[in-house]
Amino acid sequence: MTGLPSSPVCPRYKVILVGDQAVGKSSLLRQRIEGTFSENYSTTIACSFKSNEVEIDGVTIQMNIWDTAGQERFRKSLTRSFYRGAQAVIVVFGFNDAASFLNVEHWLADIAEYCGPSPAAKVLVGNKLDTQPHEVRDDNAREFASVHGMSYFPTSATDPESVNTLFDEVARMLLKNAPAAGAVGPAVKLQKEEAAKGGCSC
Repeated sequence: MTGLPSSPVCPRYKVILVGDQAVGKSSLLRQRIEGTFSENYSTTIACSFKSNEVEIDGVTIQMNIWDTAGQERFRKSLTRSFYRGAQAVIVVFGFNDAASFLNVEHWLADIAEYCGPSPAAKVLVGNKLDTQPHEVRDDNAREFASVHGMSYFPTSATDPESVNTLFDEVARMLLKNAPAAGAVGPAVKLQKEEAAKGGCSC
């Protein structure tokens, strides 16, 4: 008796989005997953994740992208489980909010404390590039990223191209530098689809 054909599998990676409230983390994720943007998008007070499959250089990988979804206002209440096992960290500030840029230092401290081994991809994102006036200069953000060994991407959640460039490059870094968490078979894919519809408390 022959076995059933094996189902396609792909490596999966945990990606987390952190940063101050209202810098547009959820909007970036929504643009990536749904291809939409809304100024009236409201977050829920629960960390959640969305799964995103992307093909990089002929290889399909799955990124499970975790969003704090409102809990960043209580930065210290984010549990270790949110950070644990993250293979990519995306730290977001808003160009229209100088305080959110200054607070990147605090988020990096939390990452160093809770993530364990250094993530394979550590990225600084300046969001709301389309807003005026800017309180943060692009060259200052670029220099900060260089000093801290981070890749840097200026984005706007209203611009699909900049958002897709960000996440595609994160996927490329993961494929190059990070061991996969495992393969995704039919059962895991079903769980993934269910999880993408909801959230999980952290």
